[in-house]
Amino acid sequence: MKKILFLLFVMLLFLASCNSGEVKSFASDFNKVVNNEDIDELNPDKFGEIEGENKAKWQTLYESEAYTIEANYEDGKKLSGYTISIESSEPYEQLEGKGYEASIAVAKVLGLDPNEFINHFETELEGKISEDVHSYLEDDYEVVFVAKKLSEFDPETGLSILFKKVNQ
Repeated sequence: MKKILFLLFVMLLFLASCNSGEVKSFASDFNKVVNNEDIDELNPDKFGEIEGENKAKWQTLYESEAYTIEANYEDGKKLSGYTISIESSEPYEQLEGKGYEASIAVAKVLGLDPNEFINHFETELEGKISEDVHSYLEDDYEVVFVAKKLSEFDPETGLSILFKKVNQ
């Protein structure tokens, strides 16, 4: 019985280190992309704990007044993608600001074509008036743009972009 518990413990450590390594690699690549840009680098020592309910889990990698970057986990264990949430105070609708630039950096890190990403970002902004969700597939990711209101009384709308792995 002790052997089985020990093996389960080792397997859990292994799974955690695999996800941790993948997220740290993402952070390292992100930092290379944003080097010499006016975007903060990701610091793995400041990553939040994995949190959430049921099967939906996430880990905050970076949070500011402008945007937040999170790693998403399927079943609370397997890395399933990343989300960047741009605050409504950011000038992303003019294709400017730290949140907008950071979203392009995330696309580059994941191996997506930045020009294709920008085209779809603009398409989302055009459709935002009707509050449609816009998505597209590229390589191993489905990229989903979702306009988000803080409340029904808030005239300002932020934007969340989910980079979801599709071929895991």
